Amino acid sequence: MFWKSAGWHQSSAIDTILEKNDYTLEELLDDEDVLQECRSQHEELNKFLSSEAAFNKMLDYVIKEPAGSPDDRLRFKYPNVASEILTAETPGILQLLCTEETFNKILTVLDYPAPINPLIASYFTKLFALLLVKAPDMVFERLNKDEELFFKLISHIGTSAIMDLLRRMTMPNPGDEHTRPFDKIVSWLANEKQLVKILMSLFNIEETGADETILKNAAILLQDIINDSRREAIEMQNAEESSVFLSQIISMENLGPFLSIVLGSSESFVIQQGVTVLFTLLEDPKQLLCMVMPEGEEEEAQLTELDQRRYNYEIESIMNALKPQIEHIKNLLNYKPIQVDSELNQTAPRFGRIRLTATKLVETLIKRGEPDISEQILNLDVIKILLEHFERFSDNNFLHLHVLNVIDYILALSSSESETQPQLLSHLVKDCKLPQTLVRMYNTNLTAEEQNIINRKGYMGHVIKAAQTLVSCFNASKDLYEMLGEDKDDWEHFRESYLEKDIDRWKLELGGGKPVFNSDDDDVDDMAALEMSSPARSFREFLMQPLSVDPPTSLTGDNDDNDSDDEISGSYNLDGGALFNFSSGFSADDGGSGEMTDVKLGVQDESTNSWMINDSETNPGDDNAEVGDGTIVLKKIDPFANNDDDSSDSSDDEKPGVQPENPLGNPVDVSTPTDAPETGWANFDAFNGPNESETDTTEEKGETEKSESGADEETKPDSDAKTVTLGNVDQDSAA
Repeated sequence: MFWKSAGWHQSSAIDTILEKNDYTLEELLDDEDVLQECRSQHEELNKFLSSEAAFNKMLDYVIKEPAGSPDDRLRFKYPNVASEILTAETPGILQLLCTEETFNKILTVLDYPAPINPLIASYFTKLFALLLVKAPDMVFERLNKDEELFFKLISHIGTSAIMDLLRRMTMPNPGDEHTRPFDKIVSWLANEKQLVKILMSLFNIEETGADETILKNAAILLQDIINDSRREAIEMQNAEESSVFLSQIISMENLGPFLSIVLGSSESFVIQQGVTVLFTLLEDPKQLLCMVMPEGEEEEAQLTELDQRRYNYEIESIMNALKPQIEHIKNLLNYKPIQVDSELNQTAPRFGRIRLTATKLVETLIKRGEPDISEQILNLDVIKILLEHFERFSDNNFLHLHVLNVIDYILALSSSESETQPQLLSHLVKDCKLPQTLVRMYNTNLTAEEQNIINRKGYMGHVIKAAQTLVSCFNASKDLYEMLGEDKDDWEHFRESYLEKDIDRWKLELGGGKPVFNSDDDDVDDMAALEMSSPARSFREFLMQPLSVDPPTSLTGDNDDNDSDDEISGSYNLDGGALFNFSSGFSADDGGSGEMTDVKLGVQDESTNSWMINDSETNPGDDNAEVGDGTIVLKKIDPFANNDDDSSDSSDDEKPGVQPENPLGNPVDVSTPTDAPETGWANFDAFNGPNESETDTTEEKGETEKSESGADEETKPDSDAKTVTLGNVDQDSAA
């Protein structure tokens, strides 16, 4: 290896340990690199770990729990590292692992009383799954020989790791070869051991004594078997019938007693876990098809004719098993959960998980549209019970959603050719009095809001949706509308006075609609014209011109009562201290053109620290007046000139074309800097100490001020005016 031969290899701590004569297995397991060195085929390390003594000790760490050991390394670290080494598929260790003696020793874990330690169960599952791949014949021979071994696995199904092992043994064609059992093991579990029948019989808790954890894992295992079987059939596309496991689940001899036990039970956990299996059976296989489709093609997933035919056969078998159970479903809708105290220490009515599950089940059955089941639902007044729960439990939106879906499914089937569906629709409107119930619930909410008793009822949104759908059905079928009878006037009053207003309010966008710009030119797009004429665009174009390094001084709205609400104003600093004042707005007079209505320019007098604003409208004859259409002229005042009232006389001495000099230089043009005047070296001989007379200091200060005043008079330029035209600015004028 290059890194070793070139001198880059550094000896690890494992090498240091192996150089000793009396090292132990625990020293190696304590090292962080032992697993990495083992997988990289460290010769000396693997030789030691493959020894019989080291192998048996690691196996003991995995399958035995240290009794009362306070050392966490013995309880957690050593077993975890040992299990990783044993399953690393190192040749020497794997050879010792795939022996009957070792396998028998591993199976002793199942002799522990339930529940098994989850860590030991997980180590056991890893070893067993590895042997399923590396020594399948040995495993199958032992499973087939020992009849009690299968029931030991079932007795520990309450441990999630054992449940996961059973699932791996039933997986028909998983992608990972380490989790794929062979067909003979699958056939042995399905036919000889009747795994499906045993799992479904666990829900008869009076005979099996299974607790909630066992039933939960059994339900998960059944759901996985159903999904795996359907996924295999979709991928393989070579089976007319369902897999052996799924065929056993949907058979009448297994599914019928299972549904009778689950739906007729008085224990909530039995009902809850059992119904999840039923929902998985009724699930649309397109969801599984999307899982096997390539990424990005899920929406185009379609079942083949073979898949659809096989699925229809499965649904038919399931519906046949459900027909005798509608009475149990109705009883579940009246299941009374345990009441709990609310925050106000009052007993609050609870709808409960069981009744919600039964409601969802009714929704699924109505959606399937099986005529015989729909007829039983009609005869047992199941829909009427759902509407009563809808009105009573006004804050349970899960219930409201399921009931609304039931109503939508029934109303959508109004055009069905089946004789049962129109009967169900008539039952909903005439017998269950759906329109009257919706009006009553709406009025109840209005009364409660007017009296400030409570806030808006939680079902109001679903009530309005149901009423809107019902109006569409009434418009499409006059016979259905005639079923209202004497309540037509109340329904029409509700529709015209309340329902239509609520629907119109729902159509409004939050925050109002998009702003629309009314342009005189019909060919110009409104939004494009709004963007082009907006003040923001005007400001952006103005900022593209040469400005000073100072940011905008202000951008504030004008709150004058006489101005428009949309008017904005602000000011910008221009090069050389010029001020640009703007005022722009959209007024009703100009038709919303959005053009700039007021522009003022001014210059800053730095000697007085004030701005001089020029109004071109009030002084049309001034030099700073507006030139041409939309052209703004700016007069720049020298900050070093005398800008008093008598400075106006200096206008007679102005010379056209002569630009005044600025001793500070041009802040924009950095290519021609102005050199500072030389002052010479400092003279410390004339420095006055603290004991010198104050008179000398005063005289010296006066001379200094006089000298500086003379320098200013020599360098002071003429207060010539400079004119700059914005919008057509050249480089010289911009300076």
